[in-house]
Amino acid sequence: MESLNFDTTFLIDLQREANRAPGPAHDFLQQNHDRIPCISLITLGEYSEGFPNPSDADCLRMIDSFEILSFTRQVAEIYSRISRDLRKKGLRIGGNDLWIAAHSLAHSMPLVTRNTGAFTRVPGLDIRGYS
Repeated sequence: MESLNFDTTFLIDLQREANRAPGPAHDFLQQNHDRIPCISLITLGEYSEGFPNPSDADCLRMIDSFEILSFTRQVAEIYSRISRDLRKKGLRIGGNDLWIAAHSLAHSMPLVTRNTGAFTRVPGLDIRGYS
């Protein structure tokens, strides 16, 4: 079964839709219900930052529906390679986005994001947009 790595924009959109009405994030999950939903520790931290308390019930409910990807030496090595290559080309992206991309590459899984523009700079990254 294929796994998907979701970035922070997806979790935020999913939370907003839960408070209003289902939209593109919910539709994407429905269409990919047979995939294993995953997030990196970076995504976990970024998402939790939006709550006054990371133990907030809404925060935990969202986080608990995703498998947390391991942070390995391979992830760090891929991060350093991507960062160096993008810097040389003058195409840098945010540090957290680099870590999220490195997790996708290290774990051989597509990245699901609304922020496709920045992530398209990362060579070899399989990006799945949803909006």
